[in-house]
Amino acid sequence: MCFEYMKEKKNCIDKNVLFIISNDRNNDMLFVGDNGTYRLNKNGEITKLKRKSD
Repeated sequence: MCFEYMKEKKNCIDKNVLFIISNDRNNDMLFVGDNGTYRLNKNGEITKLKRKSD
């Protein structure tokens, strides 16, 4: 991602995402990594979500 409006020579950020944590519509926590997406529900259970290609 680069910021063209900045006058500095180094105006870009390298983004190498390793792990993302977010919430879904049901307010369950999602963990996204290279090997898949997992959901932590309100009961404390973690399940791997299936990909569309699976």
